[in-house]
Amino acid sequence: METRAPFRLISYWKRLDTANYFKQAIINFAPVLECHAITGSDGDYLLKVVAKNQQALSHFLMEELMKIPGVSQLKTAMTLSVIKSTTELPLGI
Repeated sequence: METRAPFRLISYWKRLDTANYFKQAIINFAPVLECHAITGSDGDYLLKVVAKNQQALSHFLMEELMKIPGVSQLKTAMTLSVIKSTTELPLGI
């Protein structure tokens, strides 16, 4: 069975008192494979998340991510197919 990793776009109210809490919470969440601070989009962070099924995904979204102080919105994009995915570094560039 193929596991697809949905991406989460998180909008975050930038409050200094909750910024470190947000980062620590994300670091400690096992389902979060990657977290990127982004610009030029509707959100502030892009997460790559895995879950064993739809119920686990829903629980993680509603009971964990949305309860982090300062998180104001989540958007989800599911991977339909992988066009390219590599860990090889193009050292010749």
